Amino acid sequence: MNMNIPAIRSKGKFGLKPPFDNIVSSMKEYTVTSIRSLTELGPEDPIENIYKLSGLTEDDYNLDKDNDVPIVVLSDTSGSFIYVPGNRFITVPIVTGIRHQESILSIPLGLLPVDIDLGLIKSNIEQMIYDTIGVDTSVTKVESSAIILVEDTDSKTMKLLRENRISVKKSYRTRYLETKELLDSKILYLEQLECYIKKTEGSQCQ
Repeated sequence: MNMNIPAIRSKGKFGLKPPFDNIVSSMKEYTVTSIRSLTELGPEDPIENIYKLSGLTEDDYNLDKDNDVPIVVLSDTSGSFIYVPGNRFITVPIVTGIRHQESILSIPLGLLPVDIDLGLIKSNIEQMIYDTIGVDTSVTKVESSAIILVEDTDSKTMKLLRENRISVKKSYRTRYLETKELLDSKILYLEQLECYIKKTEGSQCQ
């Protein structure tokens, strides 16, 4: 589905499809303050507070959700906010630049004990993202199923399998610093050895 979605912080006049053409004035200037997903807006009840409030239906909401239509938040000079589905824009202010999009990495971990400590893996992922693309982020655990009981024997077998696969018991940053310290000590040792050999040959060390 092609959508004419405006850029965040773009400012100007917007042309919109019904019923938003009667809500957003084509004569006023608005600023795009954020762009949010319908999933993100779930707790705020977008069906009632955006769709039905503007004259759309729950069927419109479900169709937009199925097509990953984002919600564009507009603000006017009075500080009021208007929430508009991204597929309702006809014209938007022209902004030059590089296209950006908010992204989330989703990593399924499968069935795990509810009290398992994920601190190390969260730290490693955060550090890897920072070192790789320079984004300072925070990894959050999200429960994706109801809690179920697993027989003691099966649980112990699953735990043993997991533990046998583990090769990382320290954070990547700690391992990097330890490796760097070891390498620096080896380099210093080689420099001292080289100096000793030069002295035995009557040369001076630099």
